[in-house]
Amino acid sequence: YHARTVLESSPELKTRVPNYFDFMSDATFEDFYNVFIRNPSIAYWGLWEQHVESWLALRNQHDMLVVKYETLSEEPEREIMRIAAFLEVKVTAEQVADVARRTTIDFMKLDKKCGMAGTKGVDTSVLRKGKVGDWETHFTSPYLKNESEKL
Repeated sequence: YHARTVLESSPELKTRVPNYFDFMSDATFEDFYNVFIRNPSIAYWGLWEQHVESWLALRNQHDMLVVKYETLSEEPEREIMRIAAFLEVKVTAEQVADVARRTTIDFMKLDKKCGMAGTKGVDTSVLRKGKVGDWETHFTSPYLKNESEKL
């Protein structure tokens, strides 16, 4: 199970949603966050913490490895080795380094297959910045403090 905090994934969703929902095109980031992410009657996957808790509750019942986006970004080689060990796949240091290199945002942006077309016909990459902590630039200070304390 690959987990990414709701604060980390929100900017990504904000770049995608206007391609499919015109009324969100001019929304502020905070309005988008409140409507699409924090409103349980609109967020079709439910609130982030409920979604994650429902999966984490199953980790002892199923053969499941939890991988956090932040850890994968900060220590890719270690996490790749952990994933390989979980899958019982033997890898060399060279293979791990190659996987780490090929799974960087910069490398993947060179691949034309990492694109998509929205319903408006707008072609956009499915990749954004891939930077841990970028969400902090999208929230105002009081709002950020309030949200990070809740989560």
